[in-house]
Amino acid sequence: MLHNQGHPGELAAMSAPTPEPVVARLRSFQVAESERRGGGRIRRRYWLWLAVLAVLAASGWTVRSHLMTSSVPEVDTYTFTGKATREVVLDLSGFIVPHTKVAISPQVGGSISKVLLPEEGKTVKTGDLLFTIEDTRYRTELEQAEAALTTAQAQKKELEHGREKEEIDYAEAVLNQAKVQQGLARADYERARKLSPGSISRAEQDRILTAYRDAEAAVNVQKRNLDRIKAKACAEKREAADAEVRRARAVRDRAKYFLEQTRIVAPDDSEGKACVFTVLQKNVNPGESIQAGLNNSPACTLADLTQMEAEIDVQEHDLGVLKIGTPCEIIPDAYPDRVYRGYVNRKQPIINRQRGAVQVKITIANPDDYLLPDMNTRVLLLKNAPSASADDELPEIPRRALVPGIDAPTVFLFDGQVARLRQIDLGATVGDRVQVRKGLLPGDKIVLPGDQPLLDGQPVRLRGEIKGDHLERRNP
Repeated sequence: MLHNQGHPGELAAMSAPTPEPVVARLRSFQVAESERRGGGRIRRRYWLWLAVLAVLAASGWTVRSHLMTSSVPEVDTYTFTGKATREVVLDLSGFIVPHTKVAISPQVGGSISKVLLPEEGKTVKTGDLLFTIEDTRYRTELEQAEAALTTAQAQKKELEHGREKEEIDYAEAVLNQAKVQQGLARADYERARKLSPGSISRAEQDRILTAYRDAEAAVNVQKRNLDRIKAKACAEKREAADAEVRRARAVRDRAKYFLEQTRIVAPDDSEGKACVFTVLQKNVNPGESIQAGLNNSPACTLADLTQMEAEIDVQEHDLGVLKIGTPCEIIPDAYPDRVYRGYVNRKQPIINRQRGAVQVKITIANPDDYLLPDMNTRVLLLKNAPSASADDELPEIPRRALVPGIDAPTVFLFDGQVARLRQIDLGATVGDRVQVRKGLLPGDKIVLPGDQPLLDGQPVRLRGEIKGDHLERRNP
């Protein structure tokens, strides 16, 4: 709509036929400067009124929301987990480790001739053959060592028992011959001595006496020779012979050990008892060459997964509350709903300087197939061991969550926007907490109204949430 405040003459002029320049301007949608000036003021007033109305509407909505919100009570909630409460001394992180873990590396080098080791995850028992190494060289060395031992034992026996029987018999025969000659010489000497003086010449007497003495000397010589042949070796030679036998036996045992090491079998456990191992790693294949002592990784790694432990680091300032036998609960990160019981078994007798902590091993009493080596876990050291009583295993809630003035135990549950009454069955009262037998489900948010009264179905606003963990935090 156009508003024209001109004179009547001007109106008449406007009713007249439109001049050509005006028609051209209308066709090109062009407006004169004076016309644009008047229309702009109107549009500015229009938008100004719209802005004022928008501000007033927003303010009203804010005030209305504030009034509505201020009338809804704020409450805290307690998340019910359905698990029994424990008093925790320490809450630490650690790893699952097997009690017995064996990394097998061959003690001898050579080519792998046979592999009987199963794939990872399979089991083997003590004494099972895992793989073999080519043993030709080690078998030859054993035969050489056994031959050297036999030679040393024979030499020792010769020293202990003297010469051969033929030599002894010959020496005895020579001695007997010398005794015969001695007897003949003694007879000649006795006859010559009994003869009257002058019966024989002086030279003959000297010859008979010399022959008699030669015969005696020959007997003495043959006796000494026989004694020497029969005599045992002296102590020094016997000791030397014993040492040579021991040396040869040691060489034989060493060669035998190396030959036995070409057959790699599953070992015993840490206590020398037979057990079943699970193959964790397998790094050996037929035809591979192994050099003893130069392998960066073991040929295979075995572990007894029936005996598992949790390994944690305890800081120095917490050692005062750490005791051997302290009950524990182990909660793997992979399975937070599975809780395993255990106890503190042992600790290292030295503290790590860099971390200021001591390593502690927790024995897991009830391991199963869910637990794997090097798995991350949460370890909770408890003040008291879990009781076998059924009531002691009931979950608990804060006693202030109970709604007063109602005969049956009742609590408010937060149902998204409103508080709903729920009747529950209680057990014993433990300090400022009460045990719940039934009526609640894990994940229920229990309203903690405090001093303000609530009605069933009343809208409430969530102010804070208290995590109802089945284990309390460490007491300061």
